[in-house]
Amino acid sequence: SLVNTGTTLTLSDPEGHLIHSVSYTDEWYRSDYKMEGGWSLEQIDPMNPCGDKLNWTASNDASGGTPGRINNANAANPDHILPSIQRVGVDSPTLIPVWFTESMDSTTISNPDNYMIDQGIGSPLALLLAGPDFRKVTMILANPILQGTVYTLTINGSFSDCAGNIISSSTSAKFAIPSVVRPNNIVINEVLFNPAPGGADFVEIYNLSSEVFDIQWLTLAQCDTSALLLSDVSNLSSDSRLILPGDYLVLTTDSAAVKAVYKTTNPAGFVQLSDMPSMNDDEGSIALATKTGEIIDRFAYNEAMHYPLLNTSEGVSLERINPGLPSNQASNWHSASQTAGFATPAYQNSQFGVVENPDNEILLSPDVFSPDNDGKDDYLTIAYSFDEPGYNARVTIFDATGRQVRKLVNNELCGMTGAFTWDGITDDNIKAGIGRYIVYIEIFDLKGNLKHFKKTTVLAGKL
Repeated sequence: SLVNTGTTLTLSDPEGHLIHSVSYTDEWYRSDYKMEGGWSLEQIDPMNPCGDKLNWTASNDASGGTPGRINNANAANPDHILPSIQRVGVDSPTLIPVWFTESMDSTTISNPDNYMIDQGIGSPLALLLAGPDFRKVTMILANPILQGTVYTLTINGSFSDCAGNIISSSTSAKFAIPSVVRPNNIVINEVLFNPAPGGADFVEIYNLSSEVFDIQWLTLAQCDTSALLLSDVSNLSSDSRLILPGDYLVLTTDSAAVKAVYKTTNPAGFVQLSDMPSMNDDEGSIALATKTGEIIDRFAYNEAMHYPLLNTSEGVSLERINPGLPSNQASNWHSASQTAGFATPAYQNSQFGVVENPDNEILLSPDVFSPDNDGKDDYLTIAYSFDEPGYNARVTIFDATGRQVRKLVNNELCGMTGAFTWDGITDDNIKAGIGRYIVYIEIFDLKGNLKHFKKTTVLAGKL
């Protein structure tokens, strides 16, 4: 039975030896119209039999296909990409799955002596190969790995992909027994909810803790902002997928579309979802949660959070400025910079900015900022650090003549440390002029304690 959405087909000899296999999906059509039926999928280059999506396309023959004839799409399409380790998971302390970036030649990846784990573990006792594409092997260890230790797997010796591309140098990847994830261990770090034509929604998550987690136990969902009820829930992975400290992962239903629109320095940091929560183009609320419903992080977004001087917010992501500050703090989000291509999937945000706890109670950074969305000093950070909780803040921006230009914060409850940001936009929703500005901060608590701070900053721009 050839199901429309995809399945795995195998061709074997009478003894059961695999000759060829293909695991197709309807995404290979690259055409919503042809996906609806009446058109065949054709392999482009028969000399690249493991090319998967990159080597298949919808037939362009007028009859809808070429049965018994050379494919209409027939052309040279060789695979010159060298294989490598995609990731390592943990099924148990003695069962460690390894995924490769491509279909592999099973004879070159079946020698346990070519696999070496540090920290005294050594080579696996045996390997379990997963056919028919041989993208995965599971190492069976003689000695179990331990909680709290990060291990490195190194593969030595020549191994090759299905097309014969040989890796003769060593390749490595890190892994560890995952910890139980708690709220704010992993945060929602970047969101694209209004993609440009040809693009796709994505949610980037970031591990800001010092622990390793497994996202197979996590979900992405819509979140009711008042009742905190989850709906439209999507699982992140059906098998072990680790996120290490400092790792970024992009969650999307179309990794190829995101990579086609935006550059990324971390192409392996994409998680292809079969489905994900619907994200409205104007506003919505999403949550990262456990499969038992515990919310790890949530973010209520709206298009008004974008830099107001953008010609359009279509195709522009919202980036978290400081991963350690609350997700619901609107000033902790900013449009991705134009110089970064309006999004930074799977790597550090273009608007990333962390100010360490200042020695003084109030610290402004940088001294000069230029809010032109070029990714460099696009906003002013007003960081605070108090010796006790319970303070509220009012922050007002004045120009050099003493006229109020922005009521930035009005009676907001502060933590012991935190920050506010100003993007140079006035109360009239226009960009403030070049010049010196006074930042007036009032800090008060319910005990009647009141503190005043006057700080100055310079707003710069191109003449």
